[in-house]
Amino acid sequence: MSRKVIRMPLPLDIDKHKYVRKSDSLIQNVRYNLSLNEEKIILNIIRMIQPEDKDFATYSISINQFCKILGIKYNGRSLQDIRNTVQSLSDKSFWYEDENGDQVLVRWVTQSRIRKNTSTVEIQLHPEMKPFLLELKELTQYPYWCIAHMRSSYSIRFYEYFRSMLKVEPIFYLSIDKIREMVTPRRDSNADTGSNKTFYERSSDIKRFVIGKSVSEVNKFSDITVKVREEKEGRKLVGFWFEVESKDRETVVNLERETIGVAQNFS
Repeated sequence: MSRKVIRMPLPLDIDKHKYVRKSDSLIQNVRYNLSLNEEKIILNIIRMIQPEDKDFATYSISINQFCKILGIKYNGRSLQDIRNTVQSLSDKSFWYEDENGDQVLVRWVTQSRIRKNTSTVEIQLHPEMKPFLLELKELTQYPYWCIAHMRSSYSIRFYEYFRSMLKVEPIFYLSIDKIREMVTPRRDSNADTGSNKTFYERSSDIKRFVIGKSVSEVNKFSDITVKVREEKEGRKLVGFWFEVESKDRETVVNLERETIGVAQNFS
């Protein structure tokens, strides 16, 4: 039986397709590596999934919308850029441990198609992604506009992590080793073949390129504010303490209006 087709709406502020919903286990426990463009494609697909959905559909994005997601101009080279990004996403996978303790390797996408007659890209998610995206009980939900202007995939990953922690433990500690694990490819598998992520050996690089960049963009673009404090053993940086809080309603409304306005005016 063929899947129903769901098309991505144009505005970012349509309530039905405004939110990204992910299981907390996907955000907090699964180690995966996507580029910024791959991350945004996946999140735009996820925001087409509704809480009542029991199965995945075929998710359709117009070429023009796809260009906006990638932040590129709609011109003669657009199709090749889209092909490259979709192919790279289709090659990505990750390991997770299921309820039986089995190690499961999952790809994000099972099939992609660029339809010539409708100028759309159709993407189907892998059925093994269902526990992370469908009929969720423990989940984190946020409006897509909060990450729309972020320029680092690390920023998106940490925004989601901060959001998930805000519900249960708004002040928490992450060691350098934990952060390194969150943002770098597994060295013991081929699950992340093609990833361009760097393995950060030095804690100073994690501070500068991961935490510094992420916290800056989260504070600038999103609906939360994060304060960060270093934890040291002698002169050695061993981790960070984070304090997460929601921004006031007026600030959030203004940020949302500004972000959506920029997105709609992009051409």
